[in-house]
Amino acid sequence: MPVWPALVLAPLLALAHVALGHAMATPSCAAQDDHSIPLLSLGLLAATLALTWMAAVEARRRRARAAREPLEGAASRPPFIARVATWNGALSALVIAAQAIAPWMLSACIA
Repeated sequence: MPVWPALVLAPLLALAHVALGHAMATPSCAAQDDHSIPLLSLGLLAATLALTWMAAVEARRRRARAAREPLEGAASRPPFIARVATWNGALSALVIAAQAIAPWMLSACIA
């Protein structure tokens, strides 16, 4: 499994969460829809967690392979990159979860 989605897409999903949440506030308020922004948060969180899970599985696979075949130099980087991708995805998921607290507790129409 590739690890680049957790390295690149997970932080982009966290940024997209902010941008889309702000963009959806006015239409959500106009339609009196309290569910669209939390559903956006839930969907982006699920996507980020899926990317993180893929990176974690790949990190475990690469770590097991590196334990069987000791590597040196540049060849030892793949387990490290996979671990970085896992932690990057986990941090992005945490950011999305933290950003989602306010829309779950407050309505978009508070003015």
